[in-house]
Amino acid sequence: MAHWRRLIDLLETQGIPYQTHVSERDEADPGTDRLSGRCVATVVIASPEQRAALLVTRADREIDLSAVGRALRHPEVRLASDDELGQLFPDCELGAMPPFGNWYGIPVFLDEQLAQEQEVTFYAGSRARSITLPMAALELFSNARRVFLGAPGRSTTDSELGEVA
Repeated sequence: MAHWRRLIDLLETQGIPYQTHVSERDEADPGTDRLSGRCVATVVIASPEQRAALLVTRADREIDLSAVGRALRHPEVRLASDDELGQLFPDCELGAMPPFGNWYGIPVFLDEQLAQEQEVTFYAGSRARSITLPMAALELFSNARRVFLGAPGRSTTDSELGEVA
């Protein structure tokens, strides 16, 4: 997959340490992946009818749409539908969009709480593989702007990691 190779090439040429992971898919439920136990980033898209924005937050936090609206300076924001995600990321599996919206011309907003972590795990275009890298590298390569995005929410279960990237 192009995203995977692009990211690995970037990390290696920059000398950034990383770990790759093969997802353990449940054959009975192919939508279920096992990324628990790591600091997992969730990627969601807000305001697709305006200018889309890519939001990166912890998988165990809920997106606070009013905070997103303040960050985007747009009072009415909503999360993108699956169809809209498919249009914005045609070369990615649904739920596996990378946190590099800048690769698609989409600004990236990184939640302050997630930004405090030392490293982060996310999918990079495919739910078959994920990658863990230093938070500083994610922030640098995504051109992310730090903002408050989430509120403590219910813990996300493995089967709900459909928006993890």
